[in-house]
Amino acid sequence: MREVCRISGGSLPKQKRRWSGSYATQDSMPLGGSCYAQHPALVLFDVKVEDEAWATALSFAEVVYPDDGIIVSWLHRLIHGAADTFFNQDNRRFQLCLTFAARSVRFVLVDRCGVAGSLLYDIDEHPEVLVRLVAGLMFYNRPSIGFDTTITTLKNGDRQIKVRQDVYDIVKKLAMSQDVRGKATIVWHARRNGVDVVIKDNWTQPHDHVEAKVLEIAKDIPGIPKILAFETVLINRIEDSTSNLLDFRAREVRVHQRMVTTPLANRLSYFRSKKELISVLVDAIEAHRALADKNILHCDISCNNIMIADEEMGEPLRKGLLIDADSAQSIGDIGYWVGLVGTYTFMSSAILTRGSSVKQKPSDDLESFWWVLIYLCIRYAGPENTTRADYVATIKSFPPFDEDQTKADPTGRLKRHLLSAKGLVESEILPYFTLYFEDLKPCILELRDAFKRNKYKFSYDDMLDVLRRTRDALPLVENWSAQDNPVHRLERSPVESPPKRRRIANR
Repeated sequence: MREVCRISGGSLPKQKRRWSGSYATQDSMPLGGSCYAQHPALVLFDVKVEDEAWATALSFAEVVYPDDGIIVSWLHRLIHGAADTFFNQDNRRFQLCLTFAARSVRFVLVDRCGVAGSLLYDIDEHPEVLVRLVAGLMFYNRPSIGFDTTITTLKNGDRQIKVRQDVYDIVKKLAMSQDVRGKATIVWHARRNGVDVVIKDNWTQPHDHVEAKVLEIAKDIPGIPKILAFETVLINRIEDSTSNLLDFRAREVRVHQRMVTTPLANRLSYFRSKKELISVLVDAIEAHRALADKNILHCDISCNNIMIADEEMGEPLRKGLLIDADSAQSIGDIGYWVGLVGTYTFMSSAILTRGSSVKQKPSDDLESFWWVLIYLCIRYAGPENTTRADYVATIKSFPPFDEDQTKADPTGRLKRHLLSAKGLVESEILPYFTLYFEDLKPCILELRDAFKRNKYKFSYDDMLDVLRRTRDALPLVENWSAQDNPVHRLERSPVESPPKRRRIANR
């Protein structure tokens, strides 16, 4: 095996590796950190690893039945294992793994473009294939089996990340995409020379630098993050791309890119008062308007893309930020092909109803702001991320937020009907509000009335006028305690533990 590695140009790792079959049976304990693949047949670890889990797994193998020529069966098992690997290892670029069917073996690559598998090789007829595959996994260096060497762990456990020539200390992970195939965005809070920054890492189409271009155009707009650095990640001095491992015309190509921005921000749900929440929305809409004046439409308004900037000295209210311009389009270039772009829950009635047959307009994004406010008033029972205990059941029973994308048309029609018909907001939406948001009900109704007056679409002037008046009328300090509302709980950050269900690929 050492000779195979030498001939193929690989270098032997400093640490030895071992295979474990301790998790193969249903009676055994699940592999730590698993969501889908609880019982992989074999898992590869470094010898010195004590905590066996998906977070420390180097590779894995699955045993399938010989008649599993049904590609879907072994494919799903490998995707599930790769999903657990990616979710637990934010420094993983791709996953290499094996499947065994009786006396046959298959080599499989899972990366941000999907899955690619080799032919099924008979081990008796081609024993050298098995030797080479095992040798590669056992002895290849970490970059060669999918690790990102620009992210390192120091002896004291601290982690660092390199962007261009600058090294940043990783403070914590802020967000992580749940996709295997697609952009696979990861966001970290990092620090360099005492300055807090945000580092965003994703896999995009070649020459697709949408967000970096937008931030450069919008560098003078308040409420839009400022870009400090942008790069295509280099692994062994080569631009990191899915085409480096596998390149043929039928397969898409994704390039590994990284961007550093400022300021650091908090999730919208961490507002300190209703006054601050409305003020943040005003800032975000003003930023959106300024983008539109530069011929840019954001196209993905959601509660995740409206943030609260870190506190500024002397300011009673923190500022709002409009982030994540990955889906932004030049207004003049928007075509009918745009379709369902953005976060499904907050899409406008027109986009949901007519999809790819309608051009997205600023009024569609403004309607998304309205649905964001509705969502917050239903989900949260107070400030500082206080979520109502019956949130899941409540949202599932609220038809406008139905997440079944096959029902896009009826959901869009329902949203339009709720906004347009007399009395439906009062009877079908406001009763879902938690007690804390009782005094925002007049604001919601004023926005609805302005929508109807303006020929059934939202406008910047009307929306900002209503929100500013609402903000000015609300108290800066609230006399509120979580104990005042019996339906509440404090929700932890979603990156602290893997979700019970995850979407495997972008739609």
